[in-house]
Amino acid sequence: MRKAASPPSPLLKDCLWAFFVGGAICLLGEGLRTLYAALGFTLTDAGTLTSATLIGLSAPLPQQWAGTRSWPPRPAPVSGTHHRFR
Repeated sequence: MRKAASPPSPLLKDCLWAFFVGGAICLLGEGLRTLYAALGFTLTDAGTLTSATLIGLSAPLPQQWAGTRSWPPRPAPVSGTHHRFR
């Protein structure tokens, strides 16, 4: 029954996607760090600014882009009075 309820995930596709997205994020981070270092910041400060910039850029992303969805999707909370104590 379990196999019928949940189809197999495309593991190779997911791994390749994670590899390329992770690489793109690292490339962006290295570019930002190089930019901040070229602007005269120390490497420590450039690293700190890079982290802050990447966090700031990711904050307004929709959930489906930011990877914050839960899998499997969580069920909706049950409403009603049967869980309340009287």
